[in-house]
Amino acid sequence: MSRAWGAWRILNDTVFRPAGRAGVAVGGACGVRVAVGGAVAVRARPAGRSRDLALIGTGLYRTARILLVLPALAVWRRVLAPAGRALGTLLRWIFVEPVRWVYRSVLVPAGYVVRDAVLRPAVEAARASVRQTRADVRGTLFGAPLKPQVAHRREPPGAEARTLGSSTTALTKD
Repeated sequence: MSRAWGAWRILNDTVFRPAGRAGVAVGGACGVRVAVGGAVAVRARPAGRSRDLALIGTGLYRTARILLVLPALAVWRRVLAPAGRALGTLLRWIFVEPVRWVYRSVLVPAGYVVRDAVLRPAVEAARASVRQTRADVRGTLFGAPLKPQVAHRREPPGAEARTLGSSTTALTKD
């Protein structure tokens, strides 16, 4: 016999079989019948004292449900939930709506004034200063920019295209 088999046999004899027998005994006391071999468990109707305990437990459950759970549910649905909605609406009217009105009517227009009167001129001044600084740095590093030379044209300046007195559109042609 190998060591693994010996360890399994000891575990089976000392743990699994006694636990199984205890489970069958407890189940039998509660009205549960177990088929031979333990493959199928069948719940039978409780008999004797366990039947009486089952009926008492069921009666206590139904009584507690009728006396405690259903009234609490009715109070929740018919009193607490509507009161909570009403309180939420009232708090919204008291706190949220005034803040919303102040934001829309006062703070947004004030922000537009600050943006147009203060921030935009400051940004434009900063941009002009940065442009001037860039131009100065560029002039220092690379020298003064060359002025573009105008190319002399052979043709006299005038209209780029000539029509010789007639229209160029197809709609006005005869």
